Amino acid sequence: MKKIAIIEMETHSFLLEQWYVILKEIHSVSVHFFVHPKVNKALSIIPQSYITVCEDIESISVEDFDLIVINTFHRHFEKFQTIFQEKPVLCLVHNLSFSLNGKWPKWRYFFQNKKTFLYFLKLYLKEKIVPRRNLIYRAKRLGVLSNELAQNVKVSKTTIWNGQIDVLPLNFVVFHTEIETEDIIQIVIPGNISRKRKDIDLVFEVLKRIKPKSKLRFVFLGKPENLKIKQQLIEVKRSLSHKITVDFFESFIESRVFAAEMQKAHLLFCPIIEKTSFYAVEEFYGKTKVSGNEGDCIMYRKIGLFPSFYPNFDWHTLSYSNEEDLIQFFNDLDFERVKEEYKKADVYFERYSFETVKNNLEQLLFSIENAENLD
Repeated sequence: MKKIAIIEMETHSFLLEQWYVILKEIHSVSVHFFVHPKVNKALSIIPQSYITVCEDIESISVEDFDLIVINTFHRHFEKFQTIFQEKPVLCLVHNLSFSLNGKWPKWRYFFQNKKTFLYFLKLYLKEKIVPRRNLIYRAKRLGVLSNELAQNVKVSKTTIWNGQIDVLPLNFVVFHTEIETEDIIQIVIPGNISRKRKDIDLVFEVLKRIKPKSKLRFVFLGKPENLKIKQQLIEVKRSLSHKITVDFFESFIESRVFAAEMQKAHLLFCPIIEKTSFYAVEEFYGKTKVSGNEGDCIMYRKIGLFPSFYPNFDWHTLSYSNEEDLIQFFNDLDFERVKEEYKKADVYFERYSFETVKNNLEQLLFSIENAENLD
């Protein structure tokens, strides 16, 4: 039996739960999670018997494990040194520009506000994260969450990584809600309402301009980033066509409410911005960073509407290029179009069935040889 340790000291608690759900059904593998207390608080389905809570990386003992998975590798790199030396490591990469492409921060991001300015100074001057992040090249294998990111690593002229990079199959269809014809087409915009992640101004303009032939309900399924966005949402609701309703939540959304709204959705509207940043380093959605909306589409078995710059992720999606595209799409949208698109999507659903994903992950894990780390 292959013994796997998964370490998460920063974030991505949801990914840990995906690991758990899959690995507990692979009987040739045993898994244990080493997590920071703040991560442990965010976990809900992993039994505590599978978890060791650690305040510090240096307190983690990996002696009894065959493979170490580092779920997030963004800070305190030097503290992972011993783990990289002792065991084969599969290290997930979430931000290619920051982790592999040797990018330096864009100084304009430092001055967004006083809080981020002091935080970034601490990261770059005290923690020295630029030179220390190169420890990632000592991993046995690197893992990413999409084929597009894997290809970008292989063709990048700025990364010095020349080893194996794996696309980790962690997303699978969980819900099988049938698409039913109703009076209203339900359109969900999942995730926090933030200008750092979404083109919120585009969405607001489209909502004010569309005159659809069908009744549409738009649900912002995330907390507004600030009071200004909340006020804009209230104003938008006052200027809608009589066939449109808009709902949003003013505070944290409970998981059961989130799941219920997602299951009702006929379409996920994902107005991702092309360029964002991580630790003041520019990242590009779909190229150097994966949007969580990919997982939303797969988990809830929904078709997503994405901007045209975002690459297809082996799923049936729809795309738009600009504001006029969106207005035309929503004006013409009806249940016949919805049913037509879901017929095209059937072939993708099987590729992401739990059994298929489980078998692919098991095969991948056993392909990682128990050898010494790369020098």
